[in-house]
Amino acid sequence: MFLGNILAALSPGEAATVEASMGYGLLSFVLVGIVAAVLYTWLLPKAQPVR
Repeated sequence: MFLGNILAALSPGEAATVEASMGYGLLSFVLVGIVAAVLYTWLLPKAQPVR
């Protein structure tokens, strides 16, 4: 957020795009984490032999 504030101070017109890009980056990171967790929990029991 600090870097975003510096960029916003340097170029006021770019402030909205900087905040939006940060938000989309965080959102995509969260979505990738959720997908990875679902695949991990779904594939792990299938990979291990049933005892």
